[in-house]
Amino acid sequence: MSFEEANMENFKAIYRVVGVIAFISVVIWAVSSTNNTKILNIESNVKKEYSSIQQLPDATFLSVESSHKSNKALVDAKFKTDKNYDEIKKYYDDELKKLGWIFESEKSVKVWGKDLGGKIIRYTKGEYSLNVEYAGSMADYVWTYAIDVGWGYN
Repeated sequence: MSFEEANMENFKAIYRVVGVIAFISVVIWAVSSTNNTKILNIESNVKKEYSSIQQLPDATFLSVESSHKSNKALVDAKFKTDKNYDEIKKYYDDELKKLGWIFESEKSVKVWGKDLGGKIIRYTKGEYSLNVEYAGSMADYVWTYAIDVGWGYN
């Protein structure tokens, strides 16, 4: 084989490798683009679920944040109120039941091993989950309770 023929074979081999890399890159881009559109739609649905909830009367809205990753979406809102845990729980049990949410569990939570009276009540609705998190009667936080609506946390 001549020097020119060997160079031509090397060029063809390199061309095939570049072609395969380009093809794989296009496939990865297409899949990630489709996944990104899907998760943005899911995040939009999570926001709609959150927005459909009538918030506790007389509670002061403090903040809301939304976020997503490729396999999760979350809306997290914080509120302040003078109502106690039992009043908050009763209100959201009734309100969420009307919207099709199903009670799943209730548990006490500790902060750095200390019991401040905090609780988390968990509900589900299809692929979505919702937590009502009560900070606790002994917690010294700006917020009294939080509502987290998510997808991918089941």
